[in-house]
Amino acid sequence: MTLDEAGRDRSLEQAIVYRDYGGNAERQGVVFDDDLALIQLAMAYPAETIEPARLAQATDVQTHATLAGYGFSNADGGTLGRFNLTWPPALERRNNQFFFVPGRDGQHRSAFCQGDSGGPVLAGRNRGCRRTDRVHEFRPRYIQGIVSYNVIQQPGSGSSAMIWASACMTAEKMAMQDITKEARRDWICETTIREAGGC
Repeated sequence: MTLDEAGRDRSLEQAIVYRDYGGNAERQGVVFDDDLALIQLAMAYPAETIEPARLAQATDVQTHATLAGYGFSNADGGTLGRFNLTWPPALERRNNQFFFVPGRDGQHRSAFCQGDSGGPVLAGRNRGCRRTDRVHEFRPRYIQGIVSYNVIQQPGSGSSAMIWASACMTAEKMAMQDITKEARRDWICETTIREAGGC
């Protein structure tokens, strides 16, 4: 938010898909296994505007997490392309993925939706506080997963953001890739020439 609108845009230099990505083919009972990729920007953001996160180790994983993305949202009557944070119910970890069902445990309905894929799954609850705020948050922030896919019923007629957001809120499940899996974490570190935080 400290950058003007023109300074927020960056071109993509390259995208690198994880070598073991299997698409939607089922492997050992898991679909979209290893659904992750890295992007390299043509020009870095100024260090003072972006606070880097670190790759989590398996011991850093928390069941309570923060998800971030630009997907369909029910905020303000339905939006797309606006940055949002959400705090899902406690995550379940199995088969190298994290899962949750929107609204489980009697909590408010929290979900991700189309347009959020590839976004970070941060360990713990984060509100986005700055270092200078009176209420401090845990630092550094750890990325323990990547938003991957959801299992939703076909949304109703129309194409509004609200229709898609409603369909995501009633999804059967939400799935995220666990990047603390050793092979995935090693690939990220190798591909970034160990420049990713936490390598």
